[in-house]
Amino acid sequence: MWDWTRDGDLKNAYGALSRFEKILLFLWASVLVLSRLADDSQTYMFVGKVLGAAGLSYDTAFTFLSVLVLGIFLTRPDFIKTVFARPRFDFKILWSSWWALALVAVLTVLGVYSAFLVYSCNEVVVSMGRTALSAKAVDRLFEALNEEVAFRLALFYAVSLISRSGGFIFSVFFFALAHGNNNCYAHNMLFAGVLYQFLVLWTGSLSAPLVLHLFANSMIYFLSKGF
Repeated sequence: MWDWTRDGDLKNAYGALSRFEKILLFLWASVLVLSRLADDSQTYMFVGKVLGAAGLSYDTAFTFLSVLVLGIFLTRPDFIKTVFARPRFDFKILWSSWWALALVAVLTVLGVYSAFLVYSCNEVVVSMGRTALSAKAVDRLFEALNEEVAFRLALFYAVSLISRSGGFIFSVFFFALAHGNNNCYAHNMLFAGVLYQFLVLWTGSLSAPLVLHLFANSMIYFLSKGF
């Protein structure tokens, strides 16, 4: 099923991390997801109480873990080169794999569904506009970088070492959940989640989805400003 993927170097680089580093990345990504849940969510409140008992808040926990994750990247330059390597676009491999074509078909369906939601659900446009206008350019850059490392690397490969399909579903689901301002917006993000994860598998690095993520965020910002 996954014979068309070209992320072998990235998978090996993640596998070479120590158990502590993998757990640290997973915790960091998990806190990122949890911090974006609705304030009245039972999970959000429960984890908030646990963090509060330790004298922490979501922001302080995420900041602390971010510093440790940054330390992993700074002490492993080869890991950074692999994670953000030059993307390799091999269209031939897509046409020669039935599973790759099936995933492209799923992307097409989700793309149409996403466009329908944008057209029919005002909440999607409002949520996108509010998010875009409330953040500065640097904030959008770091947000896109955080999301790519968290969902496409930390969460995906943590599960994909056991099951590639499970890792794919896991990363896409939690990417949508982290954008769950409302049901329409979360459903709309399924397309982006599948597309970004597909690009990682196809090109073998996080560079392509990161650039596309930044482009999408920029377009949403300009459209929200009435450009």
